[in-house]
Amino acid sequence: MNVYWMGLLSFSGAVVLETLGQVTMKIGTRNMSPGAGGILRQILTNLWVQAAIVSFITESIFWTWTLHLMPLIIAFPMGAICFATVALCSAHILKERITPQRWMGILLILIGVVMIGMKT
Repeated sequence: MNVYWMGLLSFSGAVVLETLGQVTMKIGTRNMSPGAGGILRQILTNLWVQAAIVSFITESIFWTWTLHLMPLIIAFPMGAICFATVALCSAHILKERITPQRWMGILLILIGVVMIGMKT
């Protein structure tokens, strides 16, 4: 496997873990309240939030490896795909509504990511 494909594989892992972290963090914060024993205590005892933190830490490892394999000028803008993956998972898992305007934005982001990621 060449460096380009290894970079894309590592990048894909980072995107999946970022999306997972965002969705699990949202699930974990749904039932938090400002006065219920302190926010720090709620964070430390919430399994969903803990899973999100583990996901973010693991994602950082994948992202570091991605930056080792890919130029930053390509990897960083491609990271915008997380806007699309988080929105899609928010709609599917969290039942959040995506307006037609947002769908158009997601489509434009995906087009941009493909253009940036294309091998020249």
